[in-house]
Amino acid sequence: MTGLNLEKMLEQFEYDRLSRVRGEAHDAIVGEWIRWWLEANLESHIAFNPAKYVDTKEGKSYSADILFCRRNKEEFELQEIVGVGEIENKRKKWFQKLESLKSYALSGKYRDLQFTLLSVRIYSRKDKELFSQLLERIREASLVTPEIDWLLYHLSETSGKQDVDLVAIGNDVYWHRFISSGEWAIIKNGKVRAHS
Repeated sequence: MTGLNLEKMLEQFEYDRLSRVRGEAHDAIVGEWIRWWLEANLESHIAFNPAKYVDTKEGKSYSADILFCRRNKEEFELQEIVGVGEIENKRKKWFQKLESLKSYALSGKYRDLQFTLLSVRIYSRKDKELFSQLLERIREASLVTPEIDWLLYHLSETSGKQDVDLVAIGNDVYWHRFISSGEWAIIKNGKVRAHS
């Protein structure tokens, strides 16, 4: 199994398209990650949305948002699961999503797994503080799974009311922040090996 050029692929992720979506946009973000994967290799990549469930030793079950698959070179009909992805907009669920990814990485079922992806959305300064803790926990997880690249992608929102859209719904006007940037890191063996 040949490796993926994840750095180059992450540079191709088009977060700017998401700047045109308002609200939580969970499904839109999932869709953009699926588009990212399929456009990287239209001939051999497919995706599952949602992922198949995985069970933990503790009896919990998780279902990630996306399984990233590609065709086996020897048996072209066979799809190998090479990545698993979780998308989360709510900071209170970031660590739950990390546990989900760890379950896939440690299950033993996914022998071709090369990467995990956790895509989160940052709204405030409080989120940035928690994000540092999340990065540390991902570093710890990467030490237990040295063969897997852990991708962490964060989408940031505009920061102030001057950078918002006003949307009229009936007689009411609402203001909406929107996704304004995206940054990524690839963590392996406890270290950030590449970042944007």
